[in-house]
Amino acid sequence: MEIKFMQNGSSNTSVSNIRLDTTNGNRIETPNYIGYENITYPFECKLNYTTSNKLKTITFDVIFSFIINTSGEWELILNN
Repeated sequence: MEIKFMQNGSSNTSVSNIRLDTTNGNRIETPNYIGYENITYPFECKLNYTTSNKLKTITFDVIFSFIINTSGEWELILNN
């Protein structure tokens, strides 16, 4: 599973304070994405992070929860 943070069609560079609470799996992190491998199903995740609007004038705290029930190559794209 891979998580990408996007804004205005590009990578969202204002994302900070990322916190992922998951039921299982091994975390993988690069400058462009965060993902998990070796997960078992159902896979539950609660994602918390901070981001700003496109003008960088307001900051938002985001909470996003999801469950994946079946195996596959999952990609979660969050557009802020």
